[in-house]
Order: sequence, then C-alpha cells, then structure tokens
Amino acid sequence: MKKFVTMILCSVLIVSVLATSASAASGLQNFQKTVIYADQFADVQSGSWYYNSVASAYAYGLMNGLTNSQFSPTDNIQLSQAITMAARLHSIYYDDKTVFTNSSPWYTNYVQYAIDNGIITKGQFADYTAYATRAEFAQIFANAFPTEALDVKNIIADGAIPDVDADKAIYKLFRAGVMTGKTSTGLFYPNDNIQRNEAAAVVTRMADQTLRVSVTLTSQQGGDISSGSSATDLKNKVNSAKDAAATAITSFSAAKAYYQSVVSAGDPITIAVYTDAMYKTLQSTMTAAQACSTDAKISISLCEGNTKLDKVSADLEKVVLCCDEATKAIPTISQAPATGDWAIVEQYLNLCGSTITDALKDLG
Repeated sequence: MKKFVTMILCSVLIVSVLATSASAASGLQNFQKTVIYADQFADVQSGSWYYNSVASAYAYGLMNGLTNSQFSPTDNIQLSQAITMAARLHSIYYDDKTVFTNSSPWYTNYVQYAIDNGIITKGQFADYTAYATRAEFAQIFANAFPTEALDVKNIIADGAIPDVDADKAIYKLFRAGVMTGKTSTGLFYPNDNIQRNEAAAVVTRMADQTLRVSVTLTSQQGGDISSGSSATDLKNKVNSAKDAAATAITSFSAAKAYYQSVVSAGDPITIAVYTDAMYKTLQSTMTAAQACSTDAKISISLCEGNTKLDKVSADLEKVVLCCDEATKAIPTISQAPATGDWAIVEQYLNLCGSTITDALKDLG
C-alpha cells in the first residue's frame, strides 16, 4: 500500500513539474495580444506605413502612447525607453513572470533587469535619457532574444551594408528581417536617432515572426548616376558630408575667435569663460570633421563599380584625408593653443568644404 501511494505521489509530482515547465516554456508563442487597438492615437493615420506596427506593438503591450491620444510616431526614442521595450520582450519570451515595479528614476528596474539578463552591460551607456541611435538600438535588441529566435531570413554577407562594416548586432537583426536599411542599397544610417514609428516596427517583428521582412540589397552598377535610388543615396550622403564640413568650419572659426578673446582678456573670470567656450567649439569641430569623414567614406563605397564616378570618388578620398588630418591636429591645439597650428587646420577644413562642392558639381 505504501509503495502504491508513493508511486501515486511521484506521478503527481512529475505531472506537476511537467505542467510548470510547459507553462514556463520560452518561445515566441508567449506573445499574445492582450488589448485591442481602437485607433485611439490621433497622430497615427490608417494609411501610414507604421500604422499596423503601432497597433500591434500596443496590442502586445510592448509600447504605449505618450498620452492616451498621442503616440508621437516621429519622436526619438531614449535609451531608457529602448531598454524598457527590450526587457519586456525578453521577459515575455522567457515567461519569467517578472513584475516591473515603480522606481526612481522610472527606468531603474528595467535597466537592472537588462543588465542581469545580458541585454546590456553595466556602464555600457552613460546617460539613459540620451536618444538612442539606430546602432545602439540594434545592440540592445539583438541581445533580447536567443539566437534561435532570430532565424536567418536574409543572406547578407559581412560588409554588404554600405555604411556598416562589422557591427554584429546590426547584421544579426538585418539577416533576421527585424531591422532593415533605409534605401535599396541597404544604407542603415547607424548614427541616426531611431524614431518611435521605427521602434514599433522592430518590436512587432521581434514578437511576430510572420512580420519579419525579406531584404535583397541592390549594388551600385556602372552607368548613369543622374537618377535612381542609388543616385539619391549617394547625393544625400555627399550633402550630409557637406553639412558636416560646414559645421566644422563654423565651429573652428568660433574657436579661433574665442582664443583671441582669451589672449586679449584681462581678468581671470573672462579668461575662464572664453577658454571653456574655445575647448567646447574645438570638440564640436572635431566631431563634425569625423562625421564628414565617415559620410565621405560611405559615399566612396557607393561609387564602387561605376567608372563614371571615378573623379567623384577621388574627390571624396581627398575629403577623407583633409578631415582626418584636421582631426589629428585639433588635439594639439587644445593642449597648447598658443603653439598649435591653427592655420593648417583651417586650410584642411576649407579644402574639405571646397572639394565636396566639386564632387557635388560632378554628380550634377
């Protein structure tokens, strides 16, 4: 009798364990739409490309509006908001029953959950209220799911995304059909901020495998560059380099003016104010020069394979050289303004700007 009772108890225990395991099984089947989206967001039009994404993200409980009636689709996403969404995705996927309680700041528990579960690392981000770039968003979300939940849907070779060399997170989500480029050639714009409408598309593709997109990248072909998406991509990127160069030139001129004010100032307080302004504008100059160099390098990659763009490519290589040389020289000015070579940096930046203008003329 005791043996029989023991067998019964063991059977009950086994069934209980199996039931618990089944209820806590990880997988995409755990994503269920728990609320109904009833067009409550007045700024999400039914004809917009992101309408279905916003509706699904809301129904899955992954995103809410900024108010009861406003989603603000073109607002940028903060890192804290991105981490919160990734934490929700991870928790639902693994069915870990986590209850995210109120905290101060509001995102503290989400951040800690993300750190504890390997979505981000401690100290990875200095300011959680800063806007997330598309690259940072990819880095966060690539860690929200295990590899088996992000099956390869698109065959994208390493280096095939024109403006992304070797970012594993971006390539992982690109191949899974969760994130895509903004153009037919696959330009990803990794340093652009990600908007709420784009985030809605990503979270719904994460949750619902049927929404993941197929991508075929088009390569730059030889021939006319005056029309077509590739031409638009190239011109946009060269114009972006032009804007960055203009910012660098303006910032450097301001830094020179601040330095002259430092030299002529008589009291310590004024000297301190102008010195601080000089350092800040020198940093802005370097940041803009680096951005210009990056845009020029991407533009060069878009010229590959088209012999009609050889001169444009050569001009852009000169731009990269000028930006890089200016960037190398700026720290020496910051360290010793009195002996730094202000003139050579100014020459490099001006040459950079004029060369980009030549490249744009060649593009027509």
